[in-house]
Amino acid sequence: MRYFVFLALLLTGCTTRYDAQVAQANAQQAQAQAAIIQAQEQAKMFQQLAESARPVYWPIVTLAVLAVVALLLVVRWHMITISHVAAGEPMQAEQLRLLPGQPGFNRALRLAAQERGGRAVKRGDSYYLVDADGQRTPVRQLTVRE
Repeated sequence: MRYFVFLALLLTGCTTRYDAQVAQANAQQAQAQAAIIQAQEQAKMFQQLAESARPVYWPIVTLAVLAVVALLLVVRWHMITISHVAAGEPMQAEQLRLLPGQPGFNRALRLAAQERGGRAVKRGDSYYLVDADGQRTPVRQLTVRE
């Protein structure tokens, strides 16, 4: 009978030992899964940090484009002013420049000729004001006051 008790104790101990090994394996597997989940969460966090640290260029590009446009406008205004000063013409808002081929140029040329007591002549693509003495003055543009 002793052997039966010993055998019963031995078999009971084996199942308990097996249960402990299974419990230990389950705990290790749960730890491994927890570590995987934690690693995935850390990877997401680092991805978010990397995306938020990425530089944003569109405001810089927009400001640079606006600065270039403003500079070009200032340079254009300056060149127009210099051309008017070099031509001896004051910049006035009521003056209008007419070039040959623009609407109203022929009428303005006739009026300018009448004011000077002469006439307007067109030869090919060139326009001339002819005074009373027969002197021809070429006309490349007219400044008209409105």
